[in-house]
Amino acid sequence: MIAELENLQDVTFVDDCEVNDILEQMIQDFQAKYEEVTGDSITLAKSDPYRIILQACSLQQYQMLKFLDEMGKQNLLKYAEGVFLDQIGALRGVKRLQGSKAITTIRFNLEEAREDVTAIPKGVRVAAEDVYFETTEYAEIEPGNTYVDVLSMCTEIGTDGNGFGAGEVNAIVDSVAFIASAVNLTKTEGGEDIESDENFSDRIYLATAGYSVAGPADAYKYFVKESDAAISDVSVTSTEPGTVDIRFIMNGGLLPTKEITEAVTEYISDKNRRPLTDNVKVASPEIVTYDINLKYWIAEDKRNIASAIQEQIQTAIQEYIDWQNSAIGRDVNPSELTYRVMKAGAKRVEITAPVFTEVGETSVAQNTSKTALYGGVENG
Repeated sequence: MIAELENLQDVTFVDDCEVNDILEQMIQDFQAKYEEVTGDSITLAKSDPYRIILQACSLQQYQMLKFLDEMGKQNLLKYAEGVFLDQIGALRGVKRLQGSKAITTIRFNLEEAREDVTAIPKGVRVAAEDVYFETTEYAEIEPGNTYVDVLSMCTEIGTDGNGFGAGEVNAIVDSVAFIASAVNLTKTEGGEDIESDENFSDRIYLATAGYSVAGPADAYKYFVKESDAAISDVSVTSTEPGTVDIRFIMNGGLLPTKEITEAVTEYISDKNRRPLTDNVKVASPEIVTYDINLKYWIAEDKRNIASAIQEQIQTAIQEYIDWQNSAIGRDVNPSELTYRVMKAGAKRVEITAPVFTEVGETSVAQNTSKTALYGGVENG
């Protein structure tokens, strides 16, 4: 979630009412009404049948209030999810992106050079296991050459096409005359399921910037996010007149591949999105690496649950890495790591790495290693 939404003050439609608050109010109302009708005062003991009935009713009323609170929040961009978020997007003319297909570059090889052009039709499929990739355009191997590289796309939308390393997409499904082999040169990436609520809410917030041709930073951010549902964060800077430097990362803090970068460049360069005078440069952010090296202790009175706390701390460290890597320009902050480890149950923690490191607005932090030593339980 972008900072502008995350930093909005939280709201509640039920004044943070708890079930005990409802029960106490119902008991007071019952006792007051009883005295009004009968003229006698009454005090409901804990075992009183009327009190037990009110307890059951208060629980139902509490659940109803929580439901109303949740439904109220579904009208607000910060909290809305699923179809409710789709409805908010419709108010601004923004539709949820319906996923994207993984892409890669496939090299088609001849046994030997030919005197004639060898045609590679659009739509030729090459597979890895049961996942198929097809060429996105017509290509030719020129006379005297032995190969041509062709951008290819998974036949299905979603993440199933991601993660095949170079050389793994190599089974020719549709034979092409004179082609001896085909193999992907780059890792397959860019496939994404339907746009997540978090990414979609960010785009809705930025939607007003997209009403005009890109120029303001928010407009470029909007169009970059619109180009691919898997893009999670965008940085737009300009260090010289007329030049726009765009950096972006994918969900999970992953760096974009060359193919995804080229696709974003093509999308953002459309004459209806880019001002004629802007020189737009799109690239992966620069990398600022950091290591994690820490030692932690658990309080003596938590000895019986020490194993569970150790697991929680490992989870907290991974969540810190995900947080640290997920935003361009986010400084490497060991204080955040300390907070998360302590919150997970540590009594104290000593961190030797990372140290605080400023991360430039065109850079992103990436973890290279992590070591978390358990120092045991201690008193005090």
